Amino acid sequence: MKKKVLIIMPYENLYPPKNGGLQRCFNLFNQLTKHFEVTCVTHDSKENLLSGSENYPSTLNAAIYTSHNQKAAKDIFSLLPGRLGNAVKYRWLTKDFKHSADGSFLKLYPVLKNVLKKDTFDYIILENLSLTRQARWMRQYNKKAKIIYNAYNVDSLLAQKKDSGSVQQQKEIDDLANTESNLYKVIDGIFCCSQVDLDTFTDLNQRKIGINYVLPNGVDTTFFNHSVNTSKDQLNNIIFCGSLDYEPNKEGLLWFYKNVWPLVIERLPGRMLYVVGRGNSESYRELLKDATVNFIGEVPEVTPFYRECNVAIAPLLQGSGTRLKILEAMSLGNPVVTTSIGIEGIEANANEDVAVSDDARGFADAVIHLSTDAGFSEYISNNARRLVENKYSWDFIGDSLAAFLESAS
Repeated sequence: MKKKVLIIMPYENLYPPKNGGLQRCFNLFNQLTKHFEVTCVTHDSKENLLSGSENYPSTLNAAIYTSHNQKAAKDIFSLLPGRLGNAVKYRWLTKDFKHSADGSFLKLYPVLKNVLKKDTFDYIILENLSLTRQARWMRQYNKKAKIIYNAYNVDSLLAQKKDSGSVQQQKEIDDLANTESNLYKVIDGIFCCSQVDLDTFTDLNQRKIGINYVLPNGVDTTFFNHSVNTSKDQLNNIIFCGSLDYEPNKEGLLWFYKNVWPLVIERLPGRMLYVVGRGNSESYRELLKDATVNFIGEVPEVTPFYRECNVAIAPLLQGSGTRLKILEAMSLGNPVVTTSIGIEGIEANANEDVAVSDDARGFADAVIHLSTDAGFSEYISNNARRLVENKYSWDFIGDSLAAFLESAS
């Protein structure tokens, strides 16, 4: 008999996934439906979540319960003013008196409660950190279920690095750190994107979390199919692709533009930097005015822009997890230049599968080498694709996870 898994995905517009977090969430959901009897609770509409079923047919096997377009039920808390009513209701339901009312949870609550009351599960997977604060409430209904938090990042570390110095910001950092260091009290297991992240969570929780698993980010190798981009025009173009609002991306791209790009242009005039990604362009005024930068912004499909370029850059100076955009570029055939932080969580060999440098001169040299040596570029491209197929395709990751969960109970 198949094991029963409940995955709680408190998001809308899961398909097609438009950022790294949603990609991880949707692809995990898809892989679980191939191996287990899956129930999902989400804010997304059933129609939207299943709109990709032609490409992901196993998702049709899932039982889907949604808060989409659900009107809030009238209850005793409705007699209080809106925010006060929500605050009192949240605390009464969860017995959590430390945090502000979680509007997302309150919206999910009636749907989730009905699911938990009518069925039992072997695993309950929580798709964001705030849901761990409701783990005790969930356990009332499913005492034997193993509750697992799927961690996309170590949120407290990311928050520390963008600290504004304000009292409110410090309170938020302390709150995240407290939540992440007390996970062992409320959950049974954790999935992390990389061994580095897993080691961090293990240390924070005094090695008291029972189920520990590195669930790397992956890539759909069928969708992101391989192409060697070494025509003269492609070799002239370098691409950065990623969310422009994500602080590590913003810091890294601006570092590259100010410190590396001038070195590249000096030795290779006529090169063009493509910038692709959703987000506010306010921080990128200099790039918008630069004739050597093709600032494209958000696009419905990234593949055509990768095809116009050769080198893909991921100049990350901070962050955690496994970088989906690096895996996508590798799958598509664009040789990647990144930093040691950027390649964390990906078992790649420098100068074999990827080029790695943490200083501006070395980063520029790597970009120039790949842009001028078509043979070396093709070598890196082919090796990277092979690596992705063997270790980071979602099908491979899903099969490995299924085997782990079968043995973990």
